[in-house]
Amino acid sequence: MKVMAYYRVSGKSQVDGDGFPRQQAAVSNWAEANGATVVREYREKGVTGEADWDTRPAFEEMLGDILGNGVRMIVIENLTRLARNFVVQDSILTFLASRGISLISVDTNSNVTEDIKADPMKRAIVQIQAVFSELEKRMIVRKLKAARDRKKQEDPTWTSGRKPFGHRPGEQATIDRMRELARKRPRPSNAQIGQQLDEEGRATRTGKPWAAETVRKILQRKERSKT
Repeated sequence: MKVMAYYRVSGKSQVDGDGFPRQQAAVSNWAEANGATVVREYREKGVTGEADWDTRPAFEEMLGDILGNGVRMIVIENLTRLARNFVVQDSILTFLASRGISLISVDTNSNVTEDIKADPMKRAIVQIQAVFSELEKRMIVRKLKAARDRKKQEDPTWTSGRKPFGHRPGEQATIDRMRELARKRPRPSNAQIGQQLDEEGRATRTGKPWAAETVRKILQRKERSKT
């Protein structure tokens, strides 16, 4: 039995986290237990569970492959990886069922598309699960927003998300050196400043060489902070 595996994480910050390895392990264990071969894996990177199937690059690619290679089964870790929005989930399941494509949810070891076609009660249960999944998502978003608002109220200078270069230990020294180079006359270009930083071993946060545009943005940010 040949199957396709579909994985999804909703945030770009989750791409390198535990989400994909966890989902892959769950699908691999299911495949081994059920004598299935995973022909290909599709990873939806940073796509919200409320996005419809036609706005998901990996899902669209998978559908194109499935409709062309004869494989008729998709395996996912659980239904939240398919969607967290009731309408979107129901739409995707109906679409798959109409084309004879089975969707296996590993957590319940069930063929969801077959269930919703064969048993109205099972379809209702799947729909109820989708409603609660959507509710859970919205509650999490609300709690996170409340936490951010409290933090901002306690500290007006606090910002959420990834901190700009200069917030981590040692980075301010690199910015100071960058500004020192920019004050030279004749002033070197941003590319030359970046090259000098690379030669001095002053690394970027990612370890890649300094780009002229990155240097420009950091210097511009610092200039604005002084005004």
